[in-house]
Amino acid sequence: MHPPAGQECGRCALPQCRLCRGSDTHLAFARHGYEFLRDHLLDRTHGGFHWSVDDSGTKVVLPDKHLYGQAFALYALAEFALATGEDE
Repeated sequence: MHPPAGQECGRCALPQCRLCRGSDTHLAFARHGYEFLRDHLLDRTHGGFHWSVDDSGTKVVLPDKHLYGQAFALYALAEFALATGEDE
């Protein structure tokens, strides 16, 4: 999922989704980021979020978990919940 030409959508799209309330396009980008965190980076065995996966999202490339990364994952999930009202 890429933004239309001429529109920016950097790595901070998910954590900053609170700024886009009411914008279906931006919420779609935020949902894409949320689903990637949930489906590909969440460690369902040991908890927390993996640092990196391969391009297909199926193989963990860097199994390390850093507090820095965990904090941003939680921040992103909290902002997504605020923007959408969802509490999954």
